[in-house]
Amino acid sequence: MKHLKKILGLLLSVVFLWLALRKVEFDRIPAVLGTIRPWLLPFLVVSMTCEHLGRVVRWRVILRNHPIPFFNLYAGVILGYLFNNILPARAGEFARSIYLGRKGLASISEVFGSVVTERFLDGIAVVTMLAVLLARFDLPPLVRTGMFSAVVFYAVVLGVILLLQFRRVWVDVVVDAV
Repeated sequence: MKHLKKILGLLLSVVFLWLALRKVEFDRIPAVLGTIRPWLLPFLVVSMTCEHLGRVVRWRVILRNHPIPFFNLYAGVILGYLFNNILPARAGEFARSIYLGRKGLASISEVFGSVVTERFLDGIAVVTMLAVLLARFDLPPLVRTGMFSAVVFYAVVLGVILLLQFRRVWVDVVVDAV
């Protein structure tokens, strides 16, 4: 069974690597790399590190009832980014939850709930920025429609979260029926 998992993992890696590289124009890579401004790379590294650390601090606040070491939260965030980059459908969010759950630092469902909360907070930030842009600039109708869709989506998600939090009996009835 172990060998089958390894072979399947290798096969999936080859398939996804082929999918990722099939339309790459390899002869253009040197020209594109020549446009890089190396002096900007340290700023990129510092900026991304600060962003990751900020997410860890926010995640730690969300999971404040669990004494999870900072390093484990940081590793979870980085693993999440890794898997989000190589797997479809934001699978890295599940990887973060499974990582901390398997470490025994919190249950997988609690960690996943914190990830959902974190993503919802990200959505609120994006919707807020869109609202500010809408108020300050004359935007095309397509952008206005997209903003309205985002607001409706996050309002529905907030409603579901509040329903799950404050009307658990209703949720239990639905889950039991399914």
